[in-house]
Amino acid sequence: MEENKGFWYADWSFPIFVGLLSSGVFAGTHMYYLYGIGAFNEVAFVAMLKAGMDTGVYGAVAAFGASFLFARIIEGSLVGILDIGGAIQTGVGLGVPALLLGAGFVFPVANFIASLITGLVIGLAIGYIIILARKFTINQSDSTYGADVMMGAGNASGRFSGAADYPQRYDGVNSHWSGLSGGRAAVLYLAEADYRRRDFRPR
Repeated sequence: MEENKGFWYADWSFPIFVGLLSSGVFAGTHMYYLYGIGAFNEVAFVAMLKAGMDTGVYGAVAAFGASFLFARIIEGSLVGILDIGGAIQTGVGLGVPALLLGAGFVFPVANFIASLITGLVIGLAIGYIIILARKFTINQSDSTYGADVMMGAGNASGRFSGAADYPQRYDGVNSHWSGLSGGRAAVLYLAEADYRRRDFRPR
């Protein structure tokens, strides 16, 4: 049990989770680029990528996806929540491939193995940036808010994956997770309330 905690609660494991997720999402974009199916994104967002593929102009989708990625990295560092939809699905799944394609680097998107490796490297970089930024910002404070990094599945992904979570130890008395010490990162889908609020199924 202690060994499991050493992995699931450690700072160094957080970039691994982000890297694996990013690798899969980037490979999904590769599938869409070649076969027209497999992108892990909203239909409207994927339509922007499709427009770029048809016209060869990727400026709109690149700016859209990259801005999401940049904003979510800052949010993950300071607030303690990395949104899977904004940072990984939109940022890594659309923004980065669009930047590469717009710059003429087709191979990382067109080759399956290269797409997996590219996504993994990007995810590891994002994870380490968030961990390092958090150490130099929020960890210098005595505040318990934002002390731990969590990954939240928002938008449509939260409707379907909201029930699957890897919770950290929860302090039942304090609803602000004050029982968690700073310096431990875990994967947590924060979809409980958002899932119920956005649930489109009739009650």
